[in-house]
Parts: sequence; C-alpha cells; structure tokens
Amino acid sequence: MRKFASLLAVVVIASMLLTACPTPTAEPTPKPEEPTATPEPAGPVVVEFWTSETQEERMAVQEGLAEKFMAANPGIEVQVIAVDENDIPEKVAAAKAAGAMPDVMHISIDYVIGYATEGLLDEKANTEVIEELGEDGFFAGPLEFAKSPTGAAKYAAVPIDSWVQGIWYRKDLFEEAGLNPPRTWDDIMAAAKYFNKPAEGFYGIVLGTFPNEVFTQQVFEEFALANGARPFDKDGNIVLDSDRFAEAMDYYAELSKYGPPGKTTWRDCRQYFIAGQCAMMFYSTYIMDDLAGLVEDVQVEVEDLPAKTGMESLMIGAHGDEASYGQVNYVAITEGANTEVAKAWVKFLLADENYIDWVFMTPAGKTPVRKSAVEEWSQAELFGYYDPAIAETIAGGLDAVKRWGYQEGKSFPLLSDIYGSLIVPQAVVNVIEGSMTSAEAAAWAQAQLEDLAGQ
Repeated sequence: MRKFASLLAVVVIASMLLTACPTPTAEPTPKPEEPTATPEPAGPVVVEFWTSETQEERMAVQEGLAEKFMAANPGIEVQVIAVDENDIPEKVAAAKAAGAMPDVMHISIDYVIGYATEGLLDEKANTEVIEELGEDGFFAGPLEFAKSPTGAAKYAAVPIDSWVQGIWYRKDLFEEAGLNPPRTWDDIMAAAKYFNKPAEGFYGIVLGTFPNEVFTQQVFEEFALANGARPFDKDGNIVLDSDRFAEAMDYYAELSKYGPPGKTTWRDCRQYFIAGQCAMMFYSTYIMDDLAGLVEDVQVEVEDLPAKTGMESLMIGAHGDEASYGQVNYVAITEGANTEVAKAWVKFLLADENYIDWVFMTPAGKTPVRKSAVEEWSQAELFGYYDPAIAETIAGGLDAVKRWGYQEGKSFPLLSDIYGSLIVPQAVVNVIEGSMTSAEAAAWAQAQLEDLAGQ
C-alpha cells in the first residue's frame, strides 16, 4: 500500500511537471510565393510634330530628320504629321477641345501671337530653346515678331525659316547706266524714270496695281513700312488716315506711272521681267527658280538672266525709315507637351548639321533665320545661277523685316480684316487712277476699317 502511494505520488508530480512545460508548437509550412507579374516594357516617349510643309518631297526630308533624331535618342519616337496651313485653325481648335494638342507645331507668324494669347504655347520652353541656341545667332526681325504678347516669357515661339520680298532689278543695266541700286525712294524713282521707254516696249518698274489682289497689298505695305506708316499705333488704334500713309500712296502712284499700262498683278511682274521688258519688279524669293529657267512652264527670254539680276530686300523711305517685307515660320512647343523631349527635338532641327537639310527643302522659299546657316545655304545649286552676293542680300533683309499688325510683342487681329477686305489696295488704286487724292483715300480707308471694327 505504501509502495502504491509512493508510485502514485511520482506519477502526479511528473504530470504536474509536464503540465507546467508548454508543448512545443510546430513551425507553420510556408506558403509558396505567388509568381510576380513581369511588367510590360515601357513604350517610347512620343513627340507629335505637326508640320505645314506637306508636299511629298518635303515630308520625306522631315521624316528623314525624325529618323536621325530617333537613332540618336533611343526611347523617343517623333511622329511627323502633315497639316495643311489652311486647316491649322480648325485642327488646333479640335485638338484643344479634346485636350490632345501636338507637342510641337510648325506654324506661320499669322498664328503665333494668337495661340500664345490663348495660352496654347509653352512660352517658357520656347524662350529657353532660343536662349540655349543663342539669341545672337538669329536675325533680329524673326525674333521681334516672336516676342511674347503675354509676358509669360520673352518669346512665344522659335523662328525656323522665312522668305523675303524685294525689288529684283537688271543689275547689268544699272551698272551700264551708272545708277545706284534701287534701295532708297530717291534711287528707285530715279531708275524708274531713267529706264521707262514705253515707245520701245520697255518699262522702268512693274508694281502690283490690281485693286482686288493681295499682291498689291504686300508690295504697297513695304513702301508704307519704309515710310513709318502702319494701320495701328502701339495701342491698337486705327491710324490709316495718317500723313505718312497718304505720303506713301502718293509716292506709289507716282512710281506706277513708269510701269506698263493697265492693272498689273504678280504674273505681270514676272512676265515683263523674264521677257526683258522692264528694269525692276517686285517679288518674293520664290521667283528665283523662275528666273533661272527651272520651272517648266516659264519661258525666260533673257540670256543668263540670273547673273544679270540683282535684288534689294531693304527699302529706305523718305524720312530714313528702313523696312523689308517677308513671312516668317516658327516651331512652337505647346503647353502640356513633354517639355524636355520637345525642346530636344526643336534644338535638333535648328542645330547647324540638321538645319541645312530643313532650308534645303526649298532654298528659294526658306531663307535661314540663323546666321550660321547662310553661308552653306548660299551654296545650294540654285544660287550658282546668281551673283554670289545675292544670298547675303536676301538674308540681310531679315534684320529689318517688318509686317503690319505686329509690333512690340503685340498683334492686332483686325489686320485680317484689312487683308480680307482689300481696303488698302483699293485706296491705293483710287489714288493711282486719280479718283481720290491721297488724303481722301486715307480718310476713306480709315472709315472703312472703323466700320469693320464696329467703331
């Protein structure tokens, strides 16, 4: 009995000891890891570039430049999209409404200030491009047009190409006669009088004198600018009735007396010159192919005409004002674009080694806006037909290029009404025909434009 009690006590004590020691817990079996999804490789950064250079051969040049840029910048895709210049307002309005603006646009001066005012252009990025390329490397005129209308930055867009208008003249005849090149109003008038021999079928100068053609507006505008006459003052007030405006009309009417009879157009300017029937005429640089005999349906009747031709892009008026007339195109980075990538593309286009490909798309119609490109541009095959100095003369006009409606970083939308209504060429032709004095024509033009403006 005592043995049983002792055994029982041992069992109880052992049991208590076992109870006091916790039972070891088994380690949980780890769950197999879920397979991690492999991320899709990131696509290229896309730069959407709208260009108004839509001709097939020009598109090929631009696509070639894009390929070159992409090869040097893996991970960036440049999409070159052709947009006809006449369709730009509609396309931009639709893209703006959809929140799908392109990253970079190639547009003319006619659109830059308006789109900047609407807040569509990244003025800071465009200014940075100009500054990083070097402001001094651009001609002054194109930069002046691009000045910001909002004050958000210095410039609204980046100049890329241009053309200028001027007096094309028979340099050989001027040299034989000992006359000065036709740059000042006095020299232009003297030459027109000297060479005008209507009985021999030869005229001193051919101007635009057709009242219903924009060409007349473009030619007269250069005379007005060279006389300090604009349709608006810096505050946007209409000032077509100024003395300077009337004075420019009087001079233009007098000069037209030394041209062929009837109302003359741009076609007449070209035809009289290539036929050897005038000493001077007005045209843009696009005439160069025609004078060189490179246009199939244009028959040049003067032997070696390009070598005998000079050009003055700068005009100096009665009071010493200087002006040239031209058109400037820009590339503009838009708000919301991938700024750094868009800047890289624009700077690539304007880099010397690439920019020459751009202006060579049509050397006659793309005067370089960068000074460093002029020498190589002047080596284009087209210039081989002309006096070597002509390229510098054309490009030099860009320092003084001016346009009505653009001054001090401002544009005046009413300018489109002036061009569309053809008020100015009608007023000028009224003075030429003697149905109005210049003062009457200026007052009439002022009233017409005020009516259009609702004043």
